Amino acid sequence: MLSQPKLNNLYIYLLYGLAFLIPSGVYNLEGVVIVLLLVVWLLTKQYKGITKQSTMLPFLLPLFFLLYIVSLVYTSNIPKGINQLTMHVSYLFIPLIFITNLIDKSIKRNMLLVFMYSTVLFLCIADVYALMDILKTDSYIVRVGQGDYYKFLSFGLTRIFSDWHPTLVSLFLIMSLAIIVKHFLETKKKYALFIILFIILNVFLIKSLIGILCLVLVISLFLVMLIKKNSYKFFLVVFVVSLASVFYFFNPFKIDKIQQLKKTKIEITDNEDRRNVLSIRLVKWSSALSLFKENPIIGVAPGDLKQELVDEYTENSYEYAAANRFGPHNQFLQFLVAFGVIGLFLFFAVIFLPYCKHIEINSLYSWFLLIVLLFFLTEDVLEGQQGIVFFSFFYSLLLIKTKSDEK
Repeated sequence: MLSQPKLNNLYIYLLYGLAFLIPSGVYNLEGVVIVLLLVVWLLTKQYKGITKQSTMLPFLLPLFFLLYIVSLVYTSNIPKGINQLTMHVSYLFIPLIFITNLIDKSIKRNMLLVFMYSTVLFLCIADVYALMDILKTDSYIVRVGQGDYYKFLSFGLTRIFSDWHPTLVSLFLIMSLAIIVKHFLETKKKYALFIILFIILNVFLIKSLIGILCLVLVISLFLVMLIKKNSYKFFLVVFVVSLASVFYFFNPFKIDKIQQLKKTKIEITDNEDRRNVLSIRLVKWSSALSLFKENPIIGVAPGDLKQELVDEYTENSYEYAAANRFGPHNQFLQFLVAFGVIGLFLFFAVIFLPYCKHIEINSLYSWFLLIVLLFFLTEDVLEGQQGIVFFSFFYSLLLIKTKSDEK
């Protein structure tokens, strides 16, 4: 049997391991680490801290998880409902794991840096792999799924790891950017600029449109906060808007979604000859809203959502959307359709109530929230393991009060 000090050290190392795995291409190991963390948390009797909490913050996300349990009462597809419950169980376990007196300010900072370094490391691996593959095959194009991609762009870049989705990788890169700006620039580390440039370059290589928009916004806000004179801030805003306009019209990275938007009209259709990225999104969103109107209070239940949405597509002759069984592709609509207004209201309470407990507007939590909420507008971030663990981990880590914080 391990001694108490060794168990405490193991607990911290496992937290570092989880931070390392979250943005990585081998994130499927997250479940094993979370189970081990929970076991060590129980062995070290950290659960005694539950009754000593002076705030409800550690229990907000587990409270939201209760909706998945309650939804089993009114779902018509119990197996799917249970699958949704088990997939989102991190909402329960990860906040509990962070109820501990073992994490101080230094450990908290180190976990953030481990996440950032892991993101950079795995992008380096993907970049090197793409370069070596090009040199080996003398070809710049690769087949991924049903599409052809440049090996240095989008799915062509992330294909080295299974199910390493470009949009989530873009999310991790921008969160890493916020971490490095908050922690490295404050200490004026010389290599911080090189990491920032690497992150920015790879966000553009990933070619996620929402990722690029989020990157521009985050960098602009950072600069606005650094600039003291209001006149300079005005010129910065004008510059950013002009640069974004030039980027849209000339599309130097040949982003497919921008090309499609420029070539076709904006309408609600998934017809092959007329659809583009926005028109398909409008099909998903309008269908999701129709479902919400039929079940506005408690929703259709997460276990039934996908089939109900497919039925809605079929009823409106959206054959392409029905065949691909698309979700809402908007996290707010996902919650609204699955849990109704009750669920969406509770989720907003989960993410905004911390500000009632004196969370600073310029805190890293605020930057985290800004980034994820932007991605929520066009993506179902919390409908897959990697996104769920990412959100649960950062939500819990950034809100935890260490002893040094309380002094």
